[in-house]
Amino acid sequence: MNEGFILIHRKLLENAVSFKPNYLSLWVILLLKANHQDNETIINNKKTIIKRGSFITSISKLAERLSLSTGTVSYILDYFISEKMIEKV
Repeated sequence: MNEGFILIHRKLLENAVSFKPNYLSLWVILLLKANHQDNETIINNKKTIIKRGSFITSISKLAERLSLSTGTVSYILDYFISEKMIEKV
């Protein structure tokens, strides 16, 4: 379900991400895709719970959504990981 809204704090404007359009676009997409509550799905024929704040996607899907190369998306995600903004499992 893709309904509802998210709150974004104005302090984001002070973050280095806000000065790099590709970083900001990807960051907002990640925020919008994150589950607002735990959800169940089936992966490899097993029921799996996708926790609140998490979601399943691929670098290629994110790249396609943002019209960026997979290399660029991967590079930006590595930055987010190094800054502890996200965790990749």
